[in-house]
Amino acid sequence: MDSISAAFIAVLNADIDGSIKDTYNILKGVLYRKYGRYSYIAGAVKLLESKPDFISRQVMLKEAVRITRAQKDSQLNLLAEALLKKLQTTPKGQTALKKYHITPEKFDGLEDHTYIFDESYF
Repeated sequence: MDSISAAFIAVLNADIDGSIKDTYNILKGVLYRKYGRYSYIAGAVKLLESKPDFISRQVMLKEAVRITRAQKDSQLNLLAEALLKKLQTTPKGQTALKKYHITPEKFDGLEDHTYIFDESYF
């Protein structure tokens, strides 16, 4: 799983607020600015926000990131990595990271080849 999908999925399932929510909103805003509010990837984020625990919506976001090649965008990756690091500092965030088997070994420079285990993607 890419860092952008991992960040969205983990934060939406962590039920957090404060600076983590602010970082989430910045990531979402940059994504909307780059791809448009009505783009496929923005729609996938909106659907995930309404039902973050639905695996089909998580898969849809992962696919949207892949199709748009958003994982190649350095700004989105940096924001996603910052969000994942902040999640690691809270108990709810740690629980969400564990639930989705996101290992916070190397958030710096997280790319497609970084180990993020995900059984739900088929």
